Amino acid sequence: MTVKDQILAALLACQPDWLSGDQLADQVGVSRESVWKAVRALKQAGQEIESRKGLGYRLVGSHQVSAQAVRHWLPAEIHFAVQVFDQLDSTQLQAKKIVSQQVLDQPVAVVARQQTAGYGRHQRPFFAQANQGLYVSLILPNQVLGKLHPGLLTTAAAVAIVNTLQAYFPKDQFQVKWVNDILLNGLKVGGIITEAITELEDNHLSAVILGFFLNLWPIDFPAELAQKAGSILTDSQTSLDVNHLLANLLTNITLVSRDYQDGRYLPVYRQLAQKMIGQMVTIQVGQDQKVGTVTGFNDQGALILKDDHGHEEVIYSGDVTKVHLNNHPNL
Repeated sequence: MTVKDQILAALLACQPDWLSGDQLADQVGVSRESVWKAVRALKQAGQEIESRKGLGYRLVGSHQVSAQAVRHWLPAEIHFAVQVFDQLDSTQLQAKKIVSQQVLDQPVAVVARQQTAGYGRHQRPFFAQANQGLYVSLILPNQVLGKLHPGLLTTAAAVAIVNTLQAYFPKDQFQVKWVNDILLNGLKVGGIITEAITELEDNHLSAVILGFFLNLWPIDFPAELAQKAGSILTDSQTSLDVNHLLANLLTNITLVSRDYQDGRYLPVYRQLAQKMIGQMVTIQVGQDQKVGTVTGFNDQGALILKDDHGHEEVIYSGDVTKVHLNNHPNL
């Protein structure tokens, strides 16, 4: 470990308490000047470290993802690798590359501080500004995941993410829009994509890549997104330990991936998506558009749509592109 890594480890271990420069120097075995230089480098890397005469240093948060810090906050019973990149075209593409190159026996989290070609469902691009959010793909190997139920996995992951966010931002009221959008104050602040990776020879499922993004701090969105997308925090200076948040997100998603198959998370998902019920919507399903009223979600996480003739159709995959009524503006 570098001196900088050792200083960060020491500050993480005693957070939120203070460590004096002498204590840090003794722990790491370096000079006070080396401590000062390492702290300065950590601050430049996005670690929020307070310095106070007579007290020393303490870590109060982080604006930038650090694999070391994420691993520190993961509980002992959660075992997976964390790979953090300054910039990627797409965490999903990087995750697919990892799956193609090695056989995995435990989950792998791929995180980018910035994405240049991130995509969601149907390969639609999304805007991912550097260090203003979380851009993550979690590889779940088949032996970890078990039998795949795509609708239930996506809805369970949405519940895990929203429940985690609610613990950090208790005053905010998060919602979901079927099947993969996370909303706050009527704006999309996050999304989920689930992609199954199969072996070409026997069509055997080798892994599922569950990608998600969250807009945390204010983002300078392009004009075409400014009316649709938002961020959870309204002040770019707001302190938040993004590594602590990410560790809890990864932990909770991993835990629900182990027991989601029985649909136990659907009642909470239905509550989070409650404002969709009774709404007339347009849904893009492949090349087709379907218009009808949402009447609920079935036990597989699929949306139930009733047309003008009273016929109900179960839709397992699609995108709600338009809400026709205005009595629920938060959609």
